[in-house]
Amino acid sequence: MTMALARLPALIALLTIGSGAAAMGPSPSVAVPGSLDDAMHRVLGATEGGLATRDDFGWSVSLDGDRALVGVLRGAGVGPNTGSAYVFVRDGLGWALEAVLAAEDGEATDAFGSSVSLSGDRALVGASSEDSFGRTGNGAAYVFVRSGTTWSQEAKLASGNPESSGAFGSSVSLSGDRALIGAPLETTVGPLGGRAYGFVRSGSTWSLETTLLPLNPSSQDWFGIAVSLDGDRALVGAFLNGDAGQGSGAAYFFERGSSGWAEVDQVTASDANGTGWFGYAVSLDGDRALIGAMRDSENGVRTGSAYVFRWTGADWAEEAQLVAPDGADLDQFGHSVALSGDLALVGAPWDDDRGMESGSVYAFARSGSTWSLESKMTGTGDASHGASDELGYSVALLGETALVGAIGESTDPVVDGAAYVFDRSPVDWALHGRLAPSGVDAIGLIEITGSAGIRYLGAPSAGLTVDDLAAQSLVRGVPGFYPAATPANLWTEYDPVANDWGVSSGTGEVVRPGHAFRWRIVDRVIGNPTVSAGVELPFVLATPRAPNEEVPIIELDTMGTRFNYLANPYATPLDLTGIAGWPGGANLSPLAPVWVWDAAARSWDDAPATIGPWEAFRVRSKGPRVNGGARTLRIPVEAAALDASPPSSAPRSPALAFALTGTDRAGRTVRDGALTVRFVPNATVGFEETEDVRKFQPPSEAYALVGARVDGAFVGYDVRPFESASIPLAVEARGTGTSFTLSWDASALPAGLPAVLVDLATGTEVDLRTRSAYPFALVPRPAHAEVPMDDVADGTQATDRFVLQIGDRVAATEAGARPVALTGIAPNPSTGVSRVAFTIPEAGPVELTVVDVRGREVSVLASGAMSAGRHEVLLRSEALAGGIYVVRLEAAGTLVTRPVVVVR
Repeated sequence: MTMALARLPALIALLTIGSGAAAMGPSPSVAVPGSLDDAMHRVLGATEGGLATRDDFGWSVSLDGDRALVGVLRGAGVGPNTGSAYVFVRDGLGWALEAVLAAEDGEATDAFGSSVSLSGDRALVGASSEDSFGRTGNGAAYVFVRSGTTWSQEAKLASGNPESSGAFGSSVSLSGDRALIGAPLETTVGPLGGRAYGFVRSGSTWSLETTLLPLNPSSQDWFGIAVSLDGDRALVGAFLNGDAGQGSGAAYFFERGSSGWAEVDQVTASDANGTGWFGYAVSLDGDRALIGAMRDSENGVRTGSAYVFRWTGADWAEEAQLVAPDGADLDQFGHSVALSGDLALVGAPWDDDRGMESGSVYAFARSGSTWSLESKMTGTGDASHGASDELGYSVALLGETALVGAIGESTDPVVDGAAYVFDRSPVDWALHGRLAPSGVDAIGLIEITGSAGIRYLGAPSAGLTVDDLAAQSLVRGVPGFYPAATPANLWTEYDPVANDWGVSSGTGEVVRPGHAFRWRIVDRVIGNPTVSAGVELPFVLATPRAPNEEVPIIELDTMGTRFNYLANPYATPLDLTGIAGWPGGANLSPLAPVWVWDAAARSWDDAPATIGPWEAFRVRSKGPRVNGGARTLRIPVEAAALDASPPSSAPRSPALAFALTGTDRAGRTVRDGALTVRFVPNATVGFEETEDVRKFQPPSEAYALVGARVDGAFVGYDVRPFESASIPLAVEARGTGTSFTLSWDASALPAGLPAVLVDLATGTEVDLRTRSAYPFALVPRPAHAEVPMDDVADGTQATDRFVLQIGDRVAATEAGARPVALTGIAPNPSTGVSRVAFTIPEAGPVELTVVDVRGREVSVLASGAMSAGRHEVLLRSEALAGGIYVVRLEAAGTLVTRPVVVVR
């Protein structure tokens, strides 16, 4: 496009609308909101001072079916600044980018994307400054068709009018096989009178069907600034029409009959006044229409309003005037409008609730002939939405889903601007997605996938209740929701002293943002069919309430296990990498990791860098303060900003991270990734409550877990000094198969440090540096009859299977916390032959025997002088009756024992 931008003041000078006229001096480089500069900026995509520097993703939006179309006025199409349009498709969780549309003959400053419309498998995109057929800035519109997930250009439409700068494509509307396109700057009976053009499709060919003009056209009306097409009806706005006062505006209704298209009514606002700009935005749906008057001064200077009209059978009559009850000067309520059934949206892009010109959108609902305000939407509520975002610059509505453009948002690293998806619930309109070229953020949503079982979740909105959860899926066994059902499936309070979860108090209980709850998901094929009739996994869990904006202050539990179950309190992803720097982060144990629940593997794993809305995490606090004061943690909103960038990761301290995998009886994966041995200077060799973390108990009937035995404690996180050590590892499996794999990551260990895994059952020794996994077999115990609800496993049912040997073996014995140790018996239970491993600190006499529960000796495994270090002997249990026995080791004046079970 080659139109000189200096032409804009000349065009604006033609507009005379009394006291509301724009200044005739030089225009600013960014259009003044609500001025004629701004109107010209809208139709031509430029200002006299030059192109705006931002891309304006969200300049125009449209919804149809499960797809959304977003115009990017100055996006990179076939070249820089040519304009583009993005197609998104809705999937189970949110939205995914499907295609980027661009004109095949696009040029810089075409303003491709100045208007968009979706209908079925076709998209219509306006390019209001395109040099159509050699006419400078006359404009064009492009039709694209979808086949599967592929979009291709089907046609290029133009007015055929030889006049330059008609701005054809400033507004577009697509309905089935017909398209309506506005050209508001075309000359009719005078300059800038405007026209609208109707096209019809036959096969893949589009042809001009009609040219729409008012019965009484006049100059400077800007007829065609906004258009809306619904079947055989059309609505065209002329915001500068002066029939009811100069600049008051008008809108025109047309219908298609057997003889073609004809005007059936012209409407103005019942309280029309000069410069109201009635008709700047229009939307038509069935027998009702919504018309914006963004400069109406109903309750302040240019606060704006919108009007609903209804077809009576004879004419279009005004039904209601919609206003913002909190409207302020220059909000420009009515800049954009959308109508769908009994719902209406009105954009106020220069509302200042979250900063100057941050923008907002108002939702109204109809009951009979009464329209009432239902909600006000102002964006994400985090640091990514604020001043100059202009949320509400464009709006689209389809049923109970709204799409809202925010052209000024500048958080995206690729393109300025964004579009937000809101969904209506019985309670409110909730923000559920943010569409941008660099990716799609699901807001306030989580997809519950996999199989039925335990989940740890948290509310991303304030005021969420147990009733809200019950309305979406399954709540049972709590007051108000199938209280007689056993067991309950919703727990909302964790007691670290009792190591137990408390059942929800039921109806009316508020789920606090930042605090996790435990939920046993039951799908429709499992459990009480009456309770589960409405849910089938996978499903999307949504909040019906507005996103939380308050920073939660968590009073940490410092007694008992000191576990604290927390959750992302916001509707956007939460960055966990900087948790130590959060206010109160110093109150967390510096050695313990942050954990998240892996529902598929039914285990707790180290947390990823970020977690989504609804997702929970677990931390461990420090112990009680000496002065008795509370330890608190704040979850900062900055950590959940959509543009948050995680800090560079700190160097890892030496550690070994283990994971155990297997399958249950149904062939589903079971996994335990929560065993880490970390080496820290000056740590304690033995079990230390403030450093080490006891092994977690999976809340599942079937599971497999691996832990270390430290001073009689069964731990999943062992912090020890950086020195040689022999660390017994035990495995507990229930309701699983017999095949397992133990894998590890030894990359954080210093070079040259020996690290060997010894299988006590087979005698196999594995160098952890040359291999990263070891398969083995283990006979599991039966699955639990009921889901265990304790969070800590005691290890009494775990089988001693491995010894982790770090460093020199003799040095490990000398450095051990206990000079004499029975390091393992495997397999245990014993079905024939088991290996018994032990260490002694010095050469000398050793007695290793087996006694029964009455203390009678039944077997001698070793007797006599032995060298210092680690030893293994075989326990042959074939001759023993089934039952419980005790292995006794006497050496260096010390007696240690360990039970062994013999199974027949």
